[in-house]
Amino acid sequence: MHHRDTKDVLTSAVAVIGDALAVFAGFMLAVWIRFDTQLIPIRDLPPPDYYAIYMRAAAIATILFLFIFKVRGLYVRPQIGPFGDKIPRLTNAIGLGIILSVALAFAM
Repeated sequence: MHHRDTKDVLTSAVAVIGDALAVFAGFMLAVWIRFDTQLIPIRDLPPPDYYAIYMRAAAIATILFLFIFKVRGLYVRPQIGPFGDKIPRLTNAIGLGIILSVALAFAM
């Protein structure tokens, strides 16, 4: 049986930080593409403080994703086995995060 050591805790912490940065950056990249690149035509102008609004929403979505990843056991160390065995859990967690983010945005 493996006991948790400092390396396991550090690896989990790095994974949480990396995921948080990736989720937040992904949401903010989507906002930039939507409103600032003009790749997608917009009919109405966004509110003047739309970046602050979307930053708060991205922060909430980031916390939601991290919670889902934690519940799905993606931060448990050590993770034994090949990476391919983890893909269904990753896909499930990401899909659930997207669905709940959309539902939260609709509710707001």
